[in-house]
Amino acid sequence: MTSEKYTIPITMLGPTGVGKTSVLAAMYRKFAHTTGTTDLDLTPQGTTPDRIRKAGDQLARLSRQVIITERVRPTGVNDIQQFDFGVGRKNKTPRFTLRFTDYSGELLLETGGALLQRVSDQLDVSPVIILAIDAPALMYADGAYHEELNLPEQMYEIVKQIMQRDDRHRLLLLVPLKSERYLETPEGTRALIDRIHDGYKSLLAHLSHPEVQPRVGIVVVPVQTTGTIRFSSVQDTPEGPAFRYVSRALNAPFNPVDAEQPLRFGLRFAINVYRRERRGPFRKMFDWLKRTDPALVKALDAFSSVPPASPGIQVLQSHPHLTNDDRSR
Repeated sequence: MTSEKYTIPITMLGPTGVGKTSVLAAMYRKFAHTTGTTDLDLTPQGTTPDRIRKAGDQLARLSRQVIITERVRPTGVNDIQQFDFGVGRKNKTPRFTLRFTDYSGELLLETGGALLQRVSDQLDVSPVIILAIDAPALMYADGAYHEELNLPEQMYEIVKQIMQRDDRHRLLLLVPLKSERYLETPEGTRALIDRIHDGYKSLLAHLSHPEVQPRVGIVVVPVQTTGTIRFSSVQDTPEGPAFRYVSRALNAPFNPVDAEQPLRFGLRFAINVYRRERRGPFRKMFDWLKRTDPALVKALDAFSSVPPASPGIQVLQSHPHLTNDDRSR
């Protein structure tokens, strides 16, 4: 049986250009350095290796520069990108596929058509939603560029529509990217969390409603995308706001921090959905995996259960699937 037999779908939301491909490149780079002796491996599949390599090389080049200027703005491109990773034990054939599907927020706000129906069908079966957030846009000048660049109200409408279509249990990961500056001090970390509460108050209020709250977990997972480039300032230009970053050192290494944490939380939640499902294809997948490769199940539990060390990672809304307390089932 190949890894194509079963696929765990993970939804990635956020305006086009916010950095979702970059965080996948950082995640893959960080994964290799954090598994340690855990017998677990990720293998990029299809066109994913080339795209991830290019994004990783770009981040590495940026890390070596001293001053970086970035113009971030939603492009309006209606785009879907899929990134497939085979999951298995080291030096073994992957047993299932982890599929990250990057939907532009602009696309999901359109209505009608066969493409939108296919997107809707895929969203319905995804147990994990990653909402990528441009942290400097969220934080600078009390969020002066947040509405323009992160589109928080549009993201709220999209997540609300997903939750209204069925009563499935889901995990929402709020992932502020380029968070290097804000995690340097406890005060900066608290300010980041406070701004998330304020900048996404409509979304968080909806998901905390008694009719919705029992089936949604929410975790904030700030990611230091390069680990070396620190946000500095913003300059308004005719082409849009130009965000300026300064590297901590000339020729600094590409060293992302906490980039693997969305993967840890996402795998933990998804595997527990499948583990605790009483019937259907998800339960069938877990039963097959437990029967044919119990060592992989053990490795998945070990990797996904590592407690986060970063104080910026906070569970805003708990859910039973965030804990591994019934591994023998």
